[in-house]
Amino acid sequence: MKNEEAKQILSAYRPGGDDAADPAFEEALEQARRDPELAAWFKEERRRDGEWVRFFQSIPVPEEGKQALLGLARVETAPKKRPFWLWSVGVAAGLALCIGVIGLLIPYLPPSTDLAFDGERSVGVPELLQLAHARQPFDYRGSSVPELRAWLVGRGAPAPEALPEAWGALSPLGCRVFTDEWGHSISLLCLEKNGQIVHLFVAEGRARQALAMAEKEWINHSGWNAYCWSDEDRAYVILSPAPADELDELVI
Repeated sequence: MKNEEAKQILSAYRPGGDDAADPAFEEALEQARRDPELAAWFKEERRRDGEWVRFFQSIPVPEEGKQALLGLARVETAPKKRPFWLWSVGVAAGLALCIGVIGLLIPYLPPSTDLAFDGERSVGVPELLQLAHARQPFDYRGSSVPELRAWLVGRGAPAPEALPEAWGALSPLGCRVFTDEWGHSISLLCLEKNGQIVHLFVAEGRARQALAMAEKEWINHSGWNAYCWSDEDRAYVILSPAPADELDELVI
């Protein structure tokens, strides 16, 4: 497979990594692993796609606007034939409108940030904060840590093991799995303790290298406290704005 053919296939790859196990992308992904130039293009392509997705998701749509758009979606059971010149004008007008809208939106795009998890390199607290801020929408919401863990195990994603009993008193919010273009995954469990958010990142296998932070010591960054530890199979990072002394019971 040549790079141009691989680019055509990978251009349809969803930025969230949901297509990592899709056989239709297997050969193109393998080509990207072998070719540094294609890998760089693919990473930039996913970053741009992710920015567009997050940007459009952040735009509030008034109810009257929704109704107006729905009103335009009329279905004609017996459409009338229109002259070719009229159809051409319609197409040209539609293209001009799309180009104009994109031109207006470009200045308001969010700054260039790579929120995609990359298991090929280590990350620090700033990168984990970006992932934490991108947690919504959750992949799954549960009522307990065991329930979140069961869902992660069922999906084949990294799941926590042997956490301190204090985790049972926290209020679960949900969890999300970040997957990079190579199929490496890192799980994020979000919980609440005394009104403060507590994030727990879990990585296993090769993705453990991504959480290569100083272990068993608190790190403060921009008002957030982070703590990392690991066992034979997994690496963990707690990230929370709560004071470190209030989080000590959650760490090993």
